Amino acid sequence: MRLPPAVVVVAVIAGVATALVRYLGLEGFSNDHFQYLAAAQQMRLGEWPTRDFADPGMPLMYAASAAAQIVFGRSLFAEAMLIAISTA
Repeated sequence: MRLPPAVVVVAVIAGVATALVRYLGLEGFSNDHFQYLAAAQQMRLGEWPTRDFADPGMPLMYAASAAAQIVFGRSLFAEAMLIAISTA
């Protein structure tokens, strides 16, 4: 089954318009993942939350970030993949 060219053009325009509204309407990125990344790196180096560094009650997030760093490497890509996978 072949779609008419007009349908394809309308679908592409609708997709581009949706992406523009979604991503250009973004007001900025918050820097709230730094705390998780720093604590996850401390855990990877052998320290424990509460015992070795201040823990405001988020050890599961630290552990998830540390696991993502083990799987994807020590970079921000690991945190991006963790968040993308957990929100999917």
